[in-house]
Amino acid sequence: MPTSRRTSLAALGAAILTFSLLSGAPALAADEDLPGWTFQEDVDLSDSSRWTLETGQSSNTSSYDIPSNVSFGGDGLTVRGAEEKRSSAAYTSGDAKGLDIKIPNYSRVEVVGSVPYGPGLWPALMWLRPLDSAHGEIDLMEVFGDDARPAATIHNEYGSTHRSLQGSVRWENLPNSDPTGVHTYVMEKTPNRIVISVDGHVMLDAGPEDVRPGFDWNAIFERPGATWYPRVTLQIGCPPLDPLCGIGLPIGGWQGGAINLQSLKIWRMAEPGEQPPVVDPPVVDPPVVEPPVVVPPVVVPPVVEPPVVEPPVVEPPVVENPVEAGTFALWPGKEVRHDYDAGAADGSEAQVAFTVPKNIGTGVMYHSLQVASSDDGRSGYRATVTLKASGSIRLTLASVTGNRTTVLEDVTVAKRGSYAPGDDVQVAISVEDGTVSAKSWVAGAEEPDWQLTASGAKPAGDEVLLLGYLSKRAPSAVMAPWSDLGVTAP
Repeated sequence: MPTSRRTSLAALGAAILTFSLLSGAPALAADEDLPGWTFQEDVDLSDSSRWTLETGQSSNTSSYDIPSNVSFGGDGLTVRGAEEKRSSAAYTSGDAKGLDIKIPNYSRVEVVGSVPYGPGLWPALMWLRPLDSAHGEIDLMEVFGDDARPAATIHNEYGSTHRSLQGSVRWENLPNSDPTGVHTYVMEKTPNRIVISVDGHVMLDAGPEDVRPGFDWNAIFERPGATWYPRVTLQIGCPPLDPLCGIGLPIGGWQGGAINLQSLKIWRMAEPGEQPPVVDPPVVDPPVVEPPVVVPPVVVPPVVEPPVVEPPVVEPPVVENPVEAGTFALWPGKEVRHDYDAGAADGSEAQVAFTVPKNIGTGVMYHSLQVASSDDGRSGYRATVTLKASGSIRLTLASVTGNRTTVLEDVTVAKRGSYAPGDDVQVAISVEDGTVSAKSWVAGAEEPDWQLTASGAKPAGDEVLLLGYLSKRAPSAVMAPWSDLGVTAP
């Protein structure tokens, strides 16, 4: 939620994230230390004295914030919104800043609560701002209108050099798929890494290598002694100067809605040696059991009748679709392409294996498999995987029309450490009966079902295209092999 609206630590951080959100660990109800985290505070949300309540209208909303729309009590902190004129605004809402609540720079923050959902609403159950700087932001949770997913976003400084990085997960993939239901959001911030999840499902897993050029990660997130404060906001409607923004306005007859923050807990990252070591239980070898001695039975050979020989049935020869392999010579910031020769085969479904170069370093590869493609490759459907030395896979499904790409779906399908440089990553995409599907997995692992699906229009053609791209920040050019490129449809 942009504010216009308004070397021992590294080693310890790596150990902490062994127990992190990537394992899907549920939130703990008890106030206690966790491996790598020292419990700091369960914030009393019935105490209003630590919160500053804003009054006025920001430039990027149609709602006017008034303190009376924010309340504190046994059920937590509540921010209400209503269709109610105030000044030039058509709606009223609230903005609560916990300026007297200090969150350490390296911390674990867990929030539990619910938000309203629908067109025209922009609830942010929890976002963090630095107490000692005007720049930087971490959004644990925000929803844009009636979007099909909650989002987590990180920002650098504001103004002309503003950059952000966002991740999300679809509501339908959560244990509780109701957007207005109670959900648990957790952020774990360690040196050079921020992980944010909802109900154990990772929305964002980011480090310095993931942000765009111009995003100075260290200047925002690696400042010694920095502290952050929590903020809860509900924005309603588009900015007055941008009435056609994607959020829109609430539907006619909207009866109002409210954010309810039920719990806010804070841990700080434990210092080296602060917590006792984890003692693994002893390994107990099972007893050795000798197999029984079995005397083989006496077998009387059967009487064999001469076989009846039927004339052989001759099947027509099976023509295999061609399978190709090759290598991309990737230079930082340059894209390369390869046209697959499918012959007479239908290019609506294909598969390929990309090899992650051993010398990828801090570079990031964006490799794509495009099917149902036009002859010139300017239109079709594309599955793109983001590959890097950290071993995670982000899969993006997109349509391409006249060389213009529109993202249909995207998701992180493999956490960090799922593969290493030198390993292969499989990608498959299919266009069938108006549905586009994609999946990706580490070679050698069990092939999953389709991980992304979206509605598609009439295919632009039946060609297959392979694309490779190396990020501009890569330290050097790499040779990136690919193999097993072929169509899987007849």
